[in-house]
Amino acid sequence: MFETFDGKVILFYRIFKLTSGFYLFGWMKTSDDKGKTWSKARRIAEDCIGPEKNKPIQLEDGTILSPTADRNGPVEFSIRIERS
Repeated sequence: MFETFDGKVILFYRIFKLTSGFYLFGWMKTSDDKGKTWSKARRIAEDCIGPEKNKPIQLEDGTILSPTADRNGPVEFSIRIERS
């Protein structure tokens, strides 16, 4: 979970799919009322997985940076930063 500067709460989570490989899909829900109600689930983006274990950070300009590990690519467990 992550709270933005404007008070929006974002719940990041993953859906795992085991086929011929190991694939992660990043999903999210948002709440404008501190978690009382939530938006419908939506996929973050085609190439985004979402935060791994450490929380995202928000920069002064509103950009959100999320540390993650890419398990979908050719290099197993490569580390990267996703940017909103």
